Amino acid sequence: MKHRIFDYTRLAFWVGLIATMYVCVALIDISARNTTLRERADQLEEDTVRLETEIEILQAQITYFKTDEFQERLVREKLGLQAPGEQVVIVGRGDSELGAEANRKNETALLPETSHVDEWMTFLFGEAE
Repeated sequence: MKHRIFDYTRLAFWVGLIATMYVCVALIDISARNTTLRERADQLEEDTVRLETEIEILQAQITYFKTDEFQERLVREKLGLQAPGEQVVIVGRGDSELGAEANRKNETALLPETSHVDEWMTFLFGEAE
């Protein structure tokens, strides 16, 4: 058996092992990138569907806003106008001077006569005598 100075079989083994490891790492990196891109594409697809739905809803609203029914309702609500031959009854909240005075009296009657500290003491320790 000849004794060689340099063994090519060992060198080929190590070069092959290193090349195989490099290819495996590269494939793992490409797979990770592919997964990230797929997730991003799915997210964009969901956003596209959501935006298309919103566009359809807005187009339906625009169509409704252009109808005579909506415009008549808007004029009645905002401007208080009425159709010919129609009688409108406006119901107020009772904010006249007498009503406002009564509301102020009711508000002062609802205020507690004791302080918050006294209320907490009563709550925690019961009724004080």
